[in-house]
Amino acid sequence: ILPNNCFLQNSIYWMPQVIGAVFFIIASWMAMREVQLGIFRFPVLKIGWQVGFWNLVGAVGFFLCGFFGLITNTALLRSSPLNFWGASFSTLWGSVAFLIASYLMLIEILNRHKKMEMFDSITKR
Repeated sequence: ILPNNCFLQNSIYWMPQVIGAVFFIIASWMAMREVQLGIFRFPVLKIGWQVGFWNLVGAVGFFLCGFFGLITNTALLRSSPLNFWGASFSTLWGSVAFLIASYLMLIEILNRHKKMEMFDSITKR
């Protein structure tokens, strides 16, 4: 559908994905930071922090997909395996991470009145 002009294809197709992923990275970092008690105190057992972490991992995956699309969309690298494997694997990586975050968020929302920690029964022993 898009013309063979690399600049136009990058501007229309890949740049919105890169820009959107940057904002997702910022939002995910802010969600993680909201649950943290300090800068280097990561409450890894809190489910809210895990949701932010997996959203961050997914956002980085989608950022890398757009990044690989930008750098390999030249005549020299168009048929490179980096184009297929870089963009495809990072899309898979981002999708799986967002799926994990969505599942954890569902658990958090359904149990919002309880103090939620992952592995709660293990930590009370």
